[in-house]
Amino acid sequence: MKSCSNITELDLRNVGASCTEFPDGYNLPFRSDGSDRYLSAPQILSLYNYEFHESEWEDMRSVTPHWANDDGSWPVSNSTNSVIRWATEMYYRSRWKWDQLSYEYKCAVGLADYSRWQGHGIARRWYDQRHTPIERLSMENMQLWLEAMDFSKVHTLSIEYGGTRPEGKGLLVDLPPALTGLENLSIQGRWLNWRTYLAEWEAAPGPLPKNKWPSSPPPPALDFILALPTTLKKLTWTKSETVQEDIFDSVLKHQGASLEHLEWTNHEGGFKPRPILTEDQLRSLGKWAPGLTSLTVDLERRNGTLPQDELTILAETLPKLRRLIVNLNLLDERLLMNNTGYDDKKKHASDSVLDVEEGLDLFQGLRKAKVGEKFDSVEFRQGEWTDDWPFGESLWEDRYWVRCWVVEKDGGPGARCKSGSEKAFDANF
Repeated sequence: MKSCSNITELDLRNVGASCTEFPDGYNLPFRSDGSDRYLSAPQILSLYNYEFHESEWEDMRSVTPHWANDDGSWPVSNSTNSVIRWATEMYYRSRWKWDQLSYEYKCAVGLADYSRWQGHGIARRWYDQRHTPIERLSMENMQLWLEAMDFSKVHTLSIEYGGTRPEGKGLLVDLPPALTGLENLSIQGRWLNWRTYLAEWEAAPGPLPKNKWPSSPPPPALDFILALPTTLKKLTWTKSETVQEDIFDSVLKHQGASLEHLEWTNHEGGFKPRPILTEDQLRSLGKWAPGLTSLTVDLERRNGTLPQDELTILAETLPKLRRLIVNLNLLDERLLMNNTGYDDKKKHASDSVLDVEEGLDLFQGLRKAKVGEKFDSVEFRQGEWTDDWPFGESLWEDRYWVRCWVVEKDGGPGARCKSGSEKAFDANF
């Protein structure tokens, strides 16, 4: 990135320990003085498990030597006498060098255990940046990245995570205004740090235990979306775990006018039913995002009744919609809420798989109700369609689908559907 000017796509994935020194294996390395500059300005940026909020100072200050200042900074004389300032500097530089030599000798003869401070190069970085202001050392990795690279060229951004939750002021506050050319956004999860909210809950006035939260805390991912310029053409939000009106409606009102493609889905597997859009929310799609040409959403099959009414609403309120993907549930809500055995769940799931005839009926109903442009394709899905490995119950290892489209016949266009299933993951993995 520093030496090449033609990098247009950058994919960073942190999947565990790397062969590079900490912290370079978990995010991009930047000099805290802000001198780094990237020649390339990528257009496509994909980040997985990136540590946006990490800073040099957080890593350093917990292990600084005992002779450092109380805040962990390098000791500096306050004297106006240049000789005293020089002598003080030389004294502490000598102490630092002695610590280095002493550690190397003791390690060599087995008198000292391995030190993260020395072995990970933290001591050297602390020394090299000893006169860098703490304000600079405390800057988050994302904030330093914003200084080093032009983000205005990014038109496609993907942020996903496994164990490292996206967080920090650099990500949530500083990055969105810099993404002036963003058109396609894909995010996963709520980005919610429950430890933070638990600490706030415990610190609130009143005796414990307190009442439960009246509602789930707002996800930081929502703040990120609402802080972005209103330029999005495609938005994908998976595992949001919510379609609350104050969240779903806020996103539509902010980004809906420019949206052409929307995917808002949650995995069915879990200990509670996944959130489903209400009929009023489905109608609001036509009000706030009338330009949608493709849509992927979750709908509910309740007690064997297929969501034909909900599909009709979509057909009537989205005149430009041509491609629709609907994720239907395998299990009824009562099976998820009750302590139902696995065998009963498995049988119910097998009986709930949509067949071609049912899919064709739904598609015909959609075609009949469709306003504006006609459908190019409609797909009904069930089972595991995320990229997560389904540890545990094999109930979520299969993908079921019914795909429908229009074919030209002698008597005019007609509907055609086919069904199938596949394993979501390679058994030999």
